[in-house]
Amino acid sequence: MIAFVFGLFFLMRSCLAKYDERSAMPKTLYFEKDTQAIIFSIVKFDKTVSYSQNGGFIQKTVNTDYSIQCNDALTGEKLQEQKIKNAHDLKNYPVEILGASNGQAWIFMGELMAFDPYTLKTTADINKLEEKNPALKGRLPSERTYYSYNNSDNQIYFTANDGTKWQLNTNSLIATPNEYSNEGNGFKKLLEQFEKEEKKNKAAIDSFYKNDYYNASKQYAAGKINYKEYNRLQSIYYKRRDTLYKQRDSLHRIKSTLEKRNSGLREVLEKIESLQKTGLSYNSIVTSQDTINGKWFGLYTKEEFEKLNNRIRYSPAYEVTARRQFFVSDYSINKNEDAILNKELATIQNESSFFLEGGFLLDKTTGMPVHLNNGENFLVLHKDKIGNEGYIQVSMLYKDGKVGWTFNTQLHEWTDWICTNKQLFIFGLNNKELTNGQCNVLWCINLSTGNAVMYDFFADAASSSTLR
Repeated sequence: MIAFVFGLFFLMRSCLAKYDERSAMPKTLYFEKDTQAIIFSIVKFDKTVSYSQNGGFIQKTVNTDYSIQCNDALTGEKLQEQKIKNAHDLKNYPVEILGASNGQAWIFMGELMAFDPYTLKTTADINKLEEKNPALKGRLPSERTYYSYNNSDNQIYFTANDGTKWQLNTNSLIATPNEYSNEGNGFKKLLEQFEKEEKKNKAAIDSFYKNDYYNASKQYAAGKINYKEYNRLQSIYYKRRDTLYKQRDSLHRIKSTLEKRNSGLREVLEKIESLQKTGLSYNSIVTSQDTINGKWFGLYTKEEFEKLNNRIRYSPAYEVTARRQFFVSDYSINKNEDAILNKELATIQNESSFFLEGGFLLDKTTGMPVHLNNGENFLVLHKDKIGNEGYIQVSMLYKDGKVGWTFNTQLHEWTDWICTNKQLFIFGLNNKELTNGQCNVLWCINLSTGNAVMYDFFADAASSSTLR
């Protein structure tokens, strides 16, 4: 009887198991220590407990668990997995990875938490943080919206339950009061200083006009000074005025330069911030121009290049049927500190190479194109055919226009990607059982050879052979 019951249970479980779903949460992290490199992820597992089928539709009842997992970056093999929480334990969503800092993986899963990515041991949670910061006991927020992970300094800024602002040191786990502002990049204070100097200069010009020029004119008109003395005072006034005007113009030029640089920095920081999101469109992860050491590189058709403005901007071209080629030229910086392309010197490297809807892959940490081998190599994304059914391909492109290798990811879109000096990791969805926003594919591509291995989160298995 016992054997029958157990047999019936396992038979039922095997029938239900085919409706289970296992996927990775969109954002993942890369860690490298000594000789071992790993990929850290949060895995969602929907275990089916019952289902019903009506026509072609299946309705399921599931229990959802969230685990953390690390995979070997070279082989794709799963190394460890640790269940953290059940969906019933969570009062607030989303569940997501925040970032990597001081060798720890920071996540939000109903609360702020951190883990050792190699051992998967908990290094921080609400209890540990309150123990380190007694003054915050009962004041740490339980909602994700009040935590901000700063990618520039790898610190966490949050608003406590009483509305006070804090900075959490991700190394010491000590929180200190901090009125965090995105303006805190140094430029704001410099601009304020120059604005004060401009006001002083304007006040000096106004005062000098009233006290020197106007008084001299008034005294001359009243007959208190002769024409010779009037001319002498006028000469002194114009010399001092010209000096103040030069100071004013100099302050204005410096301030304009700072504002331009601040605007450029903000643009880069905003781009980096946007690249931290997942599920970005194809055009959001590529650009059509790049500059390295006084050289300009572009991916355009001849028609696109002819219409191209010579002011360099890091943006993609949008024609989906364009067969682009690799252009190389020089550029210079004008007096307004704009980068200007020398279109007359542009040449096509390797006339026989074309990239359908091609663009340079962006680096998520810099907001600029990926540079490999000290800027000698590029990673170019392009499609294998036009339309929504086209798969994204990756090619290693050398500065002379030669293509080292091309790899077809068999993905229409990428959920996320991580690029190191040695490997490119690509995450995506190719399983019809899953929905948008979920991820089951992890590609680990060797940048030297273009060879790749795949791990499938849904099947919980790595490919047994090297693919290309």
